[in-house]
Amino acid sequence: MKKKINYFGFEYVEIHYSGKGLHARDLQVIEADLAKEIIESRPIRGLELKFLRKQLGVSAAKLSGMLDNSINPSTITRWESREKERLSAPNEMLIRVFFAGEHNVKIAGSMNDLVPKEIDKAIVLKPKAA
Repeated sequence: MKKKINYFGFEYVEIHYSGKGLHARDLQVIEADLAKEIIESRPIRGLELKFLRKQLGVSAAKLSGMLDNSINPSTITRWESREKERLSAPNEMLIRVFFAGEHNVKIAGSMNDLVPKEIDKAIVLKPKAA
């Protein structure tokens, strides 16, 4: 029997799997795939930023340091608390370029690539065995 769950509060993410459940290694692969999808093509709101930061395994203070303290940790926390609010274009570009480097994701340098339009299409992720 196939099962479907939404993940991390993202209304546009579906994880399809079969069997009794997902293993930790499945979730690691799914989270890496989701991070790549967000970096490549999704607007970055507070929820996406929080996911990307947690997926990297760093605190808001550590992320601030990794960004050469160009963004205060309290600002990062404030952005994340506004889960549905999109970051401003300059901040979204900075965050996208930073996380692209951390995840080895190649992104184009055009404005449409760095600040993508809203997309209604769901992201469907499946464990390799599903």
